[in-house]
Amino acid sequence: MALTLEPDVHEPTPPVDGGDDEGGDPPSPWWHSPWRLVVMAAALVFLGGALGYFLTSRASTSPSAASVDVGFLQDMRWHHDQAVRLGLILLDKDASGQDPSVRSLAGDIVRSQQFENGVMAGQLRAWGQAEANESGTGMAWMAMPVPIDRMPGMASEDEVERLKSLSGPEADELFLQLMYAHHEGGLHMATDALGRTSTDEARTLARSFMESQQFELTELQNMLAKLDAS
Repeated sequence: MALTLEPDVHEPTPPVDGGDDEGGDPPSPWWHSPWRLVVMAAALVFLGGALGYFLTSRASTSPSAASVDVGFLQDMRWHHDQAVRLGLILLDKDASGQDPSVRSLAGDIVRSQQFENGVMAGQLRAWGQAEANESGTGMAWMAMPVPIDRMPGMASEDEVERLKSLSGPEADELFLQLMYAHHEGGLHMATDALGRTSTDEARTLARSFMESQQFELTELQNMLAKLDAS
C-alpha cells in the first residue's frame, strides 16, 4: 500500500519570515539552509517509497488498530502537532530582538511537521484507521502506556504558557530547549518503531524521522551553544 501524500489541514502554514527589510545582509538562497534541505530529503524519501510501491506492485496487508504501525503513526501525529504549535507561538512574536535563524528554524519545523502529519494521516486513512489517537493514552504500542500529553519530549502546559509570555532571546532559548527535548522524545519512538513495525510504509516513515531528527538535534545543540556564547 502506497504512502498517501496529502497536506495536513490542522494548522495554518505561517508566512515565511523574511527578516528585517531595513539593513542587514540579503537573505541566503533557500538551498543554503540545511533545514530546507532536510525537508526536501524527507519529501523525496516519501515520494520514493510511493513510487517504489507502484513500480513493484507489492501488496500490503493493512495493520490492525492495535498494531505497532498504527499506534506509532497516531502518536507521532500528536507529537508533531505540538511541535507545530510551539513553532507558531514563536512565529507570532515580534521579530525584533529575536535571532533570525531561530525564527527561520521555527518556520521550517512548522512546514516539515505539517507535511509529515499529512503523510501519516493519509496512510492511516489508507489502512482504514483513525487519523489520531483518541484514547488519551500514548505509547501503548511500546508497552509503555502514559497519558498522551506526557509522552517523552512533550512540553507541559506550564512550559507552553511560559513560551507565550517570553520575548526576544529568552523566547528563542526556551523554544530551542523545548524542541531539543521534543526531538529526543520523537527519536525514541521512531527508533523503537523501526525495529517492530510490520509494514514497509511505517518503516519508511520511522527511518526518515530518525534521520531528520538526529540531524536536527545537532543543529539545535549548535544554536543553543551560540545563544549561550552571545
